[in-house]
Amino acid sequence: MSSLSHIESVLADFLFGKLHHKPQDITVALSGGVDSVVLLYACCKLKQTNPQINIAAIHIHHGISANADDWLDFCTKLCNDLSVSLQTAHVSVQKQPRKSLESLARDARYAAINQLAKPGTIVLLAQHEDDQAETVLLQLKRGAGPKGLSGMAEAFTFTLSRDGLTVNTLETAQNSPNSVQYARPWLNNGVSKSHILDYAQAAGLEWVEDESNQDISYDRNFLRQKLMPLLTEKWPQITHTIARSAQHCASQTELVEAMAAEALSNVLSEEGGLQCRALLVLPIAMQREVLRLWLSRFLSQSPSAMQVTEILKLAQANEDKNGKVLLKTHQCRRDRMILLMIANHEIIEQALPTLHLSVVDLKKEDKQVGDLRFSIQENTLMIAYLSFARTGSDSQTWHLELPVTSTKVTVSYGDLSRRFKPNAQRPSKTLKAWMKEAKVPEWQRLGVPIVEFDGDIAAILL
Repeated sequence: MSSLSHIESVLADFLFGKLHHKPQDITVALSGGVDSVVLLYACCKLKQTNPQINIAAIHIHHGISANADDWLDFCTKLCNDLSVSLQTAHVSVQKQPRKSLESLARDARYAAINQLAKPGTIVLLAQHEDDQAETVLLQLKRGAGPKGLSGMAEAFTFTLSRDGLTVNTLETAQNSPNSVQYARPWLNNGVSKSHILDYAQAAGLEWVEDESNQDISYDRNFLRQKLMPLLTEKWPQITHTIARSAQHCASQTELVEAMAAEALSNVLSEEGGLQCRALLVLPIAMQREVLRLWLSRFLSQSPSAMQVTEILKLAQANEDKNGKVLLKTHQCRRDRMILLMIANHEIIEQALPTLHLSVVDLKKEDKQVGDLRFSIQENTLMIAYLSFARTGSDSQTWHLELPVTSTKVTVSYGDLSRRFKPNAQRPSKTLKAWMKEAKVPEWQRLGVPIVEFDGDIAAILL
């Protein structure tokens, strides 16, 4: 079979056979390189025999290369020649610690495409078998497990947070017909770089070359320029067999995650945490998989093996011990034998300053302090009450009878060693001991307001 017919038949089989629903709107992510140019041209050829489909293209200008404007001009002319609608966007890529320029540019590119593409469309990406082999080798270098060695997903949707890209699986993508979906028709279907180059030359196509592809300081380029030629010289089918191994890993990962999801449902607590006792009776390998799956609900990036190990140690600690494991955007805390994921912004590390409120002033006007509003109200019997309301989504209102002689209200935070008598018939106890009995999480205790009338504790606002 010629490269022309092979490229086009693989594309048609993927779009009209492999996907769960036949796409009407197809958008090609067009960089101007040979891979995406061939993909766009093959889609236009496909439309000749399938006039019901609509073909469009999106080009993202990263501004990284000095030639970026020329690439935009090239893509504009190509789409005009092919009578294809082209959308473009400029993105800015800022360097960040521990993030490669390649991954930052990728995240910016996907975010821009997701905004431009209309819901329900399928965005085609031109990665092929050689790209998949490179990805698997890079993951192998990093010590990845089966999920990482699955390589790139063939079809997916994604979400983007400030921490990076989160890819959702083929099944998720195909069950979300109203979202923007992404697909790589050449990834696992026997299309190599040589097939694409042969097709481009046979069709008389032109394309642009990204000069950064020759820079072997980038790991992927080193593999492509130095290692892969040696491997393919020795084993001509190596990219195909690596891609096949990636598919095996993907199938294994799908099976393990399905089993982990069932196990997770049996160990979840009412508040969405993990019950340590139930978790620890599982086989150790399943404990790790359940933890990874649970953590993926909160984190945009997969946890490292070291982080999973640390959280397992936290679950295994003595019952009278609590603790925490620090992650990038969250902390994993153990409270009453339950593992909980707490966002950093929900953790109160430092007590707020003490507030001194005058009863006279409160009678004149309300006082707003953070999410608490204080006021003095009187009922028909002329009994004065301190009213305080928590505003926002968790709105609550309390009323405390104000002692006749009271002249000031104090709201304090954080002095958990202070003793008081919650019950006049019982011994005094510390605020820390009382909050522990009241099951106030440790990370919230410094933010609990303590209301006092003339120095005596009148209320603890939970």
